[in-house]
Order: sequence, then C-alpha cells, then structure tokens
Amino acid sequence: MNKKLISWSQASFKDLPWRRKRTLYKTLVSEIMLQQTTVTTVKKHFEKFLLRFPDIKSLAQATEEEVLLSWQGLGYYRRARNLKKAAESIYYDFHGVFPKTVQELIQIPGIGIYTANALLAIGQNLKALALDANLERVLSRYYGIRVLKGPKLQKQIFELFEDKKIVKDAISDMVDSMTRVAAERDLQKQLSQQVKENTQVTPKVFRKMARVAFAANFAEEQA
Repeated sequence: MNKKLISWSQASFKDLPWRRKRTLYKTLVSEIMLQQTTVTTVKKHFEKFLLRFPDIKSLAQATEEEVLLSWQGLGYYRRARNLKKAAESIYYDFHGVFPKTVQELIQIPGIGIYTANALLAIGQNLKALALDANLERVLSRYYGIRVLKGPKLQKQIFELFEDKKIVKDAISDMVDSMTRVAAERDLQKQLSQQVKENTQVTPKVFRKMARVAFAANFAEEQA
C-alpha cells in the first residue's frame, strides 16, 4: 500500500507550482495560502505573489499595504498579515534562517503546529507529520483508530508516526519526507470527501477505496 501510494501520487498529481524546486520560503507561502482556500485558487496567485516577493527579505521589508494588494483574490486577509509577520520574525529575529524544530517554529507569529511540521517535512526534508483534519480522517480509517477526533486522535496518529507505522516504506533514504507528505495530501484530496460523507467506513472498506482511487488515476494516465 505504501509504495503504491507514493507511485500513484508521483504519476497523477505532480504539477503544482509549490512542488517545483521546493524551498522553505515557497513552502511557507503555499502553506499559508492554502489555508481555507482551494488549490485551484492558489495556483492562480502563487507564482504572481512570488514574482512580487521572491524571498523572505523582500516580504519582510514590504509594507502591509503592498502585501495585501498582492493578496487580492485569495481572501481571508488575516492570513496575509500573518504571513507578513512570520516573514518579519524569520528575517529579523532569526537572521533570515528558518528554525529546524517545531518548538522554535511555533514561536513565530502565524505559524502553528501544522504549518511548523509542514515546513520541517516539505521545506527541510526532515521527519515530521503535517496533520490536518482531512489527513486525520484518512489515517484514522486506514489504521482502524476508533477515536473520532480531537487531541486523543492526534496523539494516537503521532504515536503511530513515531513508531514508523505510518507509511513506513516512505520513511527511508529512498523516499524523502516531502514526497511522503505530497502523497498523503493527494490521497486525502481523493478520498476525504467520501470519508466525510460516510463516517461508517471501516479500515477494510477504506483500503479498498484507496486501491480503487489508485487504479482509476493510473487508468486516466494511460488513456
């Protein structure tokens, strides 16, 4: 299953602008943009935003008005302000260098546990699990975790991750963290709505759903 997940993701969901030539800065911008906004909408604005603010320094030194103007079309302008504050903290407090621990990252304004883990796994290729509500649903059903939601569910999922039971084939020198996170997100995108609509999905049924999703996408690729 784990190897199939990675292969399926690489074959079917490759072309997203923030997955090309990944950097910590691009990861930060994309993670903030993708909060409460669809992938389709972010794709329309991501590269244009980077042209205006190509690095952490340019964003940190920009005025709030300039940032908000470039954010038009993405909505939820509080995120733009948080991104600006995060850039300022990284540039001025950390001398332009992104911290390498969750504990340090969450001290930065606008960066929570999820974004901190995403920055570690995607931006720095370190072992971390960027766990959001969709991925919680996917993993809890795949691994048969009976806790429905909340801190207890998150704790059990993180324990599985620390024990290398979650996509264990991917946590190796052969498959890096950023590839694993991309694959997880592709799967959750494919299945989360189905799972959300049917809370009675058992682990066995869920695995079958995953296999069907992989097969359908491979068929589209070969057509």
